[in-house]
Amino acid sequence: MKIKNRVAGTGKSGIVTIDIPNQKVMERTAVQIEENEVTICLSVGLPANGRRVLAKEAEKLFFQLLSDVIMNSVFVIRENELKEAVELIDQQQAIRELLKKYGYVAFIGNGSILPRGSGVSDKPLVSDAIPFRSPKEMEVSISVPH
Repeated sequence: MKIKNRVAGTGKSGIVTIDIPNQKVMERTAVQIEENEVTICLSVGLPANGRRVLAKEAEKLFFQLLSDVIMNSVFVIRENELKEAVELIDQQQAIRELLKKYGYVAFIGNGSILPRGSGVSDKPLVSDAIPFRSPKEMEVSISVPH
């Protein structure tokens, strides 16, 4: 998530970014969820004019706008969305363990839409893509949690 130029400055000043989750599940440090604690790592471009930090704008960014960013990004996540994401991670981990156990190199679920628009896009390459369907003799059934 990127909030741009909410305060005065030049270049990348005033930019606040938080890693946006997508369909890839990777270990990250951007957001960590523990039992009673959420840690959010974000990047903040200090408001500046050239090489000089604009102190009043930085104060506004840290003490007013930053809380708005957190409230409008992290705290709008619904409990069921978080639960679904955690369950998906459990399922993907179970699939990874099965791949390793049997020496498989990949897993593509029936119904998957391939290929992607680009290496940085989760969207399909074309809008009328045909869902993947494995040949019956290549199918493997996997039990997953949840």
